[in-house]
Amino acid sequence: MLQKNIPNYYHISKGAYSIYYILNNGEDFIKNLSTDLKQAKQIAKEIVGNDVPVNIWCRKSWNIDNKKYLESLVQLDQHIIDHKSHLDSIEVAQRQKEIEAKYSKFSHLGQLGEQINLELTITEIFSFDGDYGLCFVHKFKDKNNNQVIYFGNTKELVDENAKTKFQKGNKITVKATIKDHSKDKEDHNMPLTVITKPKITKGRA
Repeated sequence: MLQKNIPNYYHISKGAYSIYYILNNGEDFIKNLSTDLKQAKQIAKEIVGNDVPVNIWCRKSWNIDNKKYLESLVQLDQHIIDHKSHLDSIEVAQRQKEIEAKYSKFSHLGQLGEQINLELTITEIFSFDGDYGLCFVHKFKDKNNNQVIYFGNTKELVDENAKTKFQKGNKITVKATIKDHSKDKEDHNMPLTVITKPKITKGRA
């Protein structure tokens, strides 16, 4: 029910939830009186000093008004939120373009299952204990800095004493099978070509 015909003097009306009769002065709430109208009139008379007329109107609760007020603030601020979201999307798109530009010059090598000749430079050698014992990892790059990796203990790269035959920086040419096209674990945007069954055709440059 809408507020209307609200007097500008002391009067009794119902509160927001129609539980208490309340004392108002115009639109201003003064005090909860009683759930009984007769008793409410007596209390109001004691407060004001004379009989207080009854003028029933539905007072909106503060919580309802406050909720609407907060909702209006959200609505007023929505353009700020939308603008910030727009700026964030531009920033994300720009970062994505920069990443794509940075890595566009790198690619996977060959086709899965294909045997190809590769001229490689060793960039890293390490080993770890796997399910079948010590396993060596050789990482390489080609002349275009495309990344290549081999997991295994082939005699082409590791001797009978479980020691690598090469060192970081050595250049080798191998014929190998393309096992997988993956991504570098440390650089998730870098294409990584996984090879298997490498056969050295030229080594230790």
